[in-house]
Amino acid sequence: MHEFGIAQGLMDVVLGRAREAGATRIEQVNLAIGVLAGVEEEALQFAFRALGEDTPAAETRLVVEKIPLRCYCRPCDAVFECKPFAYRCPTCGAASAEVRTGKELNLVSMEVS
Repeated sequence: MHEFGIAQGLMDVVLGRAREAGATRIEQVNLAIGVLAGVEEEALQFAFRALGEDTPAAETRLVVEKIPLRCYCRPCDAVFECKPFAYRCPTCGAASAEVRTGKELNLVSMEVS
């Protein structure tokens, strides 16, 4: 389960930033995760909670925004939302190999006190 590795990296970053800010508690961490990132949200939540025990992140809310899969159609010059492995433009039917969003794994923000 690679979510523990992701959670450990995330924990390192948020604890470091909280320390730099002089915070003693991390209230909330906001993430943006693409549907193709291969991250199981429940497993990530579990791993983050487990790793946060006895740290300033012990009671942190981990909020995940799902980023949809969007591809680019060259013939139409359009960006369109699609399902994984169904990369056809809904306007012209052309296949797209250009994924514009959906692979992200970003720390968007965090709230500390």
